[in-house]
Amino acid sequence: MTTNEIKESLPSGRTLAQTMVGVTQLVKQVFHGLDANAIEELRLVGQMREYDPSFILTRQGEVGDKFYVIMSGKIAITQRLDDGTELMLGTLGKGKYFGEMSLLDNSPRVATCTTLTQTKMLELTKDEFNRLVKSSPAIAYAIMTRVLRNLRANDVRALDALLSKTKELEKTNNELKAAQNALLESERYKREFELAAELQRDLLPTTLAAKGKFSFEAFLGAKEASGDFYDVIDLDGEHVGILMGDVADQGVNASMFMAVTRSLFVVESKRSLSPMAVTQAVHEDLLHLSHSNNMFVMAFYGVLHCPTGMFSYVVAGQERPFITRQPNVIGQLQGRGNYLGLSQSIHLEERRIRLVEGDRLVLFTDGVVDITNENGETYSRDRLQKAIHAHRNLAVNEMMEQIVGDMTKWGKNNVNDQDFALLLVSAD
Repeated sequence: MTTNEIKESLPSGRTLAQTMVGVTQLVKQVFHGLDANAIEELRLVGQMREYDPSFILTRQGEVGDKFYVIMSGKIAITQRLDDGTELMLGTLGKGKYFGEMSLLDNSPRVATCTTLTQTKMLELTKDEFNRLVKSSPAIAYAIMTRVLRNLRANDVRALDALLSKTKELEKTNNELKAAQNALLESERYKREFELAAELQRDLLPTTLAAKGKFSFEAFLGAKEASGDFYDVIDLDGEHVGILMGDVADQGVNASMFMAVTRSLFVVESKRSLSPMAVTQAVHEDLLHLSHSNNMFVMAFYGVLHCPTGMFSYVVAGQERPFITRQPNVIGQLQGRGNYLGLSQSIHLEERRIRLVEGDRLVLFTDGVVDITNENGETYSRDRLQKAIHAHRNLAVNEMMEQIVGDMTKWGKNNVNDQDFALLLVSAD
């Protein structure tokens, strides 16, 4: 076929040796900020392929599963409108990337990408990306940040092209154009929040298995994307890590930062049974990954030795959990500490307590006590404490149901707009 023809045949890409000169340097350029080990891991997982001119890499309307980084050559991005008109959205060359949305969902491609010259690609499939999310939080954060950035850039290009084509109708169509632009903006942000919320739901466990004489129950009150998170991490045959946290932001950015923070806690918790050592390591990792003070984390992390009930923990800017003890005692755990990822210096205290039969531990984020009623009054720690005390003798799942019910009764419709998380630990 000639260079002017669009190839309709099956992919004819040729696999290249991954030792190609310049691959590592270009990966380092695209994913700026990753360390050498992360860059090497990404380079080795990706597949190098070469394509002839006029080869269709992605087709508008079809579902794909690959993310592409252009190593050499050039591609064209086109989009066909409902009236059959084909818009040229732009071209991409060496060091650029596309197809990132296929890593997060199964939506059809929004544009067609065709090679203009002989082109070499580094390709990463959705399955390979999912494995990287679990093994390397740094790579996950770098790719997801670029996904969001590119999503916004593509929206801007598509909108500019559409406005340019309809410019001659501006005098008679100003009101309609304004409405269309508002709808596009609304839909774009809606999709971003949906993707981030899906990521959050996929990462956080929905059921928590009992460990020895201890049982667990969790509730996430985020209708859309948020920075609230929790986990019960199986460390070995006798220990579990108990985690509750909240990113100091909302929306898509908070959800992505939450995913990275939780992954860091999972990774670091496998290296030490000391809550202090784990939390300090996560703090240093966050400082390395984030280059601004706009995002930081409030967290509570503890390690429970199930045979003895000995519980060691660290409070890092997070709400201190409530503890109930038979027959009629309720209070909050002691301890204090600074936010994670905010500044180089940090103060943390490791505390210990033994949980005995009948004890209940209630971990929560500040969204719980910030829920307001129709008069603007907050739910508050006092009301939460009363709800915990009133239902302390119920099974752990019933206790959670009653506490959330009490919050809902207080806040009514406002509960649906509040981001919060709850985690109950019961010594049975």
